[in-house]
Amino acid sequence: MCNNSRGGIQPRVFAGWTSVSDRDGKDEWTLTNEQLETIIFQTNDESSIFGLDFPFKDAAYIKYEIERYKSLNISDTAKENILGGTLKKVLGV
Repeated sequence: MCNNSRGGIQPRVFAGWTSVSDRDGKDEWTLTNEQLETIIFQTNDESSIFGLDFPFKDAAYIKYEIERYKSLNISDTAKENILGGTLKKVLGV
């Protein structure tokens, strides 16, 4: 990518995974666990950020999704990155 020569934090494009749950039934945004694992593999866990979609989703939905990500067939490091590690790094906190 041409932006890589500018320095700074890489990557600069992130995937925010939110409202892709099958908890409430299948719709146009639904991703199965297998599809989500494939996309995370293709885009890199350091480019993936879990999103709450608050206030549109309630606490029960958010808890369900966090547990869903913890159960995915991806590395523990990937889970940590997606569930906050990447965002902490980008924000410098």
